[in-house]
Amino acid sequence: MLSLVAASLFLTARPPLIGGIPHLDYALACRATGHLNATIDVVDELVVKPVALTDFDLTGPTKDKSQKLRTDGDGKINIDLDPGSYTLAISKPLAFKGKQYTWSKTFDITDGQTYNLQLTQSDATVAEAAPVREISDAAKLYRLYAHSVVTVESDAAQGSGFLVDATGLILTNYHVIKASTAFAVKFGPGERYDAEVIATDPVADVAVLRVSPDACKGRTPVPVLAPGESLGVEGENVIAIGSPLNQEQALTQGIISKVDPDALISDVNINHGNSGGPLLNMAGVAIGLTTFADPATQGGPGISGIVSIHKAEKALEDARSAEPKSIPPSAEKLPDVCPVDIPEDMVEQIGSKIRRTDPYFKYPKNFRTYIETPFDVHANDLEFQKAWDRNISRRYKGKMPADQKQEHGPSAFWLKYVGRANLPLVTVKVLPWPQEKSSSIWTRVLISPYIKPNLELRDDFAKMLLIRDGKEVVPIQRNRIRDTMIYDGYNVQIADTAMAGFYSYDPRAFEPSGNLEMRIWKNDRQDFTSIKIDKRFQERLWDEFKGWAQLAQGTPGLVLRDTPPEDQPVARAQKPASTAGQPATLPQPATSAQNVPAVASTPAAAAASTPKPNPTRKPAPSPTPAPTPAPVPTTPAPTPTPTPAPTPAPTPTPTPKPTPTPPTPTPVLAPLQGALDGLDPDTTAIEARIKAVTTAVGTVKPWDVIVAIQTDPKATFAYVDSWATLHDLLVKAGVRGEVVVKLRRGENVVTSKAVAK
Repeated sequence: MLSLVAASLFLTARPPLIGGIPHLDYALACRATGHLNATIDVVDELVVKPVALTDFDLTGPTKDKSQKLRTDGDGKINIDLDPGSYTLAISKPLAFKGKQYTWSKTFDITDGQTYNLQLTQSDATVAEAAPVREISDAAKLYRLYAHSVVTVESDAAQGSGFLVDATGLILTNYHVIKASTAFAVKFGPGERYDAEVIATDPVADVAVLRVSPDACKGRTPVPVLAPGESLGVEGENVIAIGSPLNQEQALTQGIISKVDPDALISDVNINHGNSGGPLLNMAGVAIGLTTFADPATQGGPGISGIVSIHKAEKALEDARSAEPKSIPPSAEKLPDVCPVDIPEDMVEQIGSKIRRTDPYFKYPKNFRTYIETPFDVHANDLEFQKAWDRNISRRYKGKMPADQKQEHGPSAFWLKYVGRANLPLVTVKVLPWPQEKSSSIWTRVLISPYIKPNLELRDDFAKMLLIRDGKEVVPIQRNRIRDTMIYDGYNVQIADTAMAGFYSYDPRAFEPSGNLEMRIWKNDRQDFTSIKIDKRFQERLWDEFKGWAQLAQGTPGLVLRDTPPEDQPVARAQKPASTAGQPATLPQPATSAQNVPAVASTPAAAAASTPKPNPTRKPAPSPTPAPTPAPVPTTPAPTPTPTPAPTPAPTPTPTPKPTPTPPTPTPVLAPLQGALDGLDPDTTAIEARIKAVTTAVGTVKPWDVIVAIQTDPKATFAYVDSWATLHDLLVKAGVRGEVVVKLRRGENVVTSKAVAK
């Protein structure tokens, strides 16, 4: 059937708005203007298709005046025009059905009138179109929504997610973020942001993350199927966007194979990493979250499972209810892998010369800590190659047959061209190290030393910080992964599992001009093990990266931030405030410092103390002033209350310390003063009261307000920076005895207490 093209242009006069306009602009305000409303449709076999997002050039009323216009999604253009003569022409010929259509139409605008213009095929110049590639609907949807699909990074897993609200709400699967404490999302290269979990539905395997609204500017949220609407029908075309394997924002396409009330089955290809990404119908609406694969046992790619988008409605509702009550994550970008890879020849040249003498640290206790570079990986590959050659060549009297030589196969090319094998990263690996069980030791001592030792893993990795000159180096990758060891050999056996840590950093963090320290936590302990990185090790490592550093000049580098208060070392003796009017400070959380070397207070002091190659050498403990009993008064005491004479075993009586006068709270913190006074210490009540007063204050920046809770007069303070952490802390502590809450902004501190009645 003959294709038709129709368009209509309308000009509508609109009265000017003159209220409140200065007299100099009055004439302009009263000037008659017209409104251009253009609609362009392509009719193909009686089906009307708007010519959307197409550029047109508008010239007039003088030759030197022209502007670029673009049709909207319905093929329309709306603009106000001054009286005069205009020419509307398509910027680029429209290719349609093997032909090219070019429009150019001149029309006049007069005062206060409506001008109607209709364009048809007879008004266009038609030419034979050169063969062009047609962009599919799937490709158009990908272009529209790819930048709203994110890679979800947690310390235990990696998956996908998609933006559903411009306020920063992101949908993903619950199994992607469960058992994790740190979260980030990546929109693209150099676009990584902190994220927080704001709502979960473990039964439906749905979670809602939130990022800063500033991180979502310019991104189109993915529309979600309305409640009650049909998910689709068997055979309907669908697409999936996600971050499978080592890729980001990859597109796959298929059909709906089966529709269940709570899930969809599809032949769209998804893999590890796709979990949490959107499944879109061809109208561009999310109908599900790609969740699992049902692989074939014998041949074939298998099929995929998608959680119905209707299963996410409850979590989304909870997230939108909780969203106004908490502070959004920071809009500051997190560091990302440098876009400049290490050249392959540089890796081979340097890796072939590496002779490590101290490949790991034997600390923390029950762990081995490795610092690994791409050059180390290449050196290990060379060692494996040499061992391979030795084992094979000995069978052939020292000669290596050609068919036994290792050659680069498809995996090597994948790493080179797709997998980015030479990423500029320094990875710190904290691996649990097996130790012999006490029962095994006694068995071998009492019965026979020839009994096979039985080993175990005694500690779990919790987290780590890399400190450079007192500032935390923000990691590019952070993972806490379960490490399982199952081995039953001739001389040893083990069957155990524990958590290991893998943190990756920009190599520029190890530049020798700064002092480096690793702080590593294990289990649920509050103290950490400090490992000072030797200067000679830094210099040797940095020498390997010098060539790459020159190539990477000008690229984004390190991101440093203040160390969280709960992760800072604590002085052994607290000096009372001596200057009246000086702002009070929150006490630091106590750490067991038996295995924590002293940290230099300044970079100069740190440089002056020469570190040893063994980073776990225990320093002499800092002198701690012991409490001195009050002396027997021989003269009248200066204080009004006399001090009783000491006995051989005096009962320790806390000596009251001078209390500095706290500064007047700023207006922002004023509503917080005394917010908990007299409140019965109940977990729910305290949490609700803290949330209420901080919400009344308004949004504050992360770390701008610090909450410290003390549940025992002798206990140290614990710091929290999110409502989830606050809730966990209150539940764990049981809210016993006195609860003291201090909130700090800058140098202003306010205090509230709740005492059990």
